[in-house]
Amino acid sequence: MSSVLSESVVSEVFDPWETIDAKHEIVAHEEQYLADLGRSSTASINQSPRIVYFTVKRAFDIFGSLVGILLSSPFLVIAAILIWVEDRGPVFFAQTRIGKDGRAFRCFKLRTMVPNADALKAKLLS
Repeated sequence: MSSVLSESVVSEVFDPWETIDAKHEIVAHEEQYLADLGRSSTASINQSPRIVYFTVKRAFDIFGSLVGILLSSPFLVIAAILIWVEDRGPVFFAQTRIGKDGRAFRCFKLRTMVPNADALKAKLLS
């Protein structure tokens, strides 16, 4: 049995150059349309949709974050209670980290180690 492709299958293969040519053709038509309107650039037309897009995206990000916090908060409260009940130590572990532009900030996490892990670290390394 031969594995040669028929011409009909080969003609259906995606051609990226065809897509690029189509985009350039659309841009050329858009530039001609703007020239007929007396405008020289697409920047004035494209700014309004971009502002709307980023405003909607930001609102969706904030809304999604709030929903995520509300849905995960019962599990975080349960984990905090279990950490505290286990050894009556602090629930949170705070650590100084280096962030953007070399700025230091405090990072808070639920503690998953013994309460005096920093002191034990020095002892274990020596």
